[in-house]
Amino acid sequence: MKEYYVTVMSIDPDDHHGREQGDDHQKYGLTVMATDEKDAKKKGIEKFEDDYPRLPIHWIKVSC
Repeated sequence: MKEYYVTVMSIDPDDHHGREQGDDHQKYGLTVMATDEKDAKKKGIEKFEDDYPRLPIHWIKVSC
């Protein structure tokens, strides 16, 4: 197992000004323990959905 850093692009539900301007995007950073990048992506998605169940995922980046 290795520690991976997962960046998730979603929205900021409290950024009403950004939404009015057309850009309410927010990056969320998560740390997961995984066997490889594919496993880290899967675990990152699961963790993000547990932490922020109502937010959409636009893209995900995994790094170690």
